[in-house]
Amino acid sequence: FSETLHLVSALNRTLSSVRENELKPLGITAPQSAILHRIYNLGDNATISNIAEGVQRDLSSVLSMLSRLESHGLVKKFNNPNDRRQVFAFLTEKGRKIHAHVRNTPDAFTRIGNSLGEDFICDLNNSLRRLNAIGLEENQRISKEKAEELTR
Repeated sequence: FSETLHLVSALNRTLSSVRENELKPLGITAPQSAILHRIYNLGDNATISNIAEGVQRDLSSVLSMLSRLESHGLVKKFNNPNDRRQVFAFLTEKGRKIHAHVRNTPDAFTRIGNSLGEDFICDLNNSLRRLNAIGLEENQRISKEKAEELTR
């Protein structure tokens, strides 16, 4: 099983590298691309909190990435006039163009998926879901054990 974990980790690194190389000519990173996509999907509801939740990152890293995207002219941030604590983001024209390019260009992930075939992908997804569920169960078991140890 340790070989499986090693292979999953290696695959993650490989696919991350593929995605970064694909986005490099556009001047954005994979996490920045995910933020652009999240803002696009949220539309007028693109608060920093909603963006962070959707890309599964903490607020400070999202704010940092948004500042970089803003300095490149891809997004604009503004405070809610009714609640200065709430910050919204929207795509600029340049940001919309880059997002559209990324969204409409067949990427390496699509080509890789197509080369593997639908049945293989379906079986792999089922196996990974099962593995994740078992891992979550194990995590809950460990947490419960630790909590019981603390109450003894």
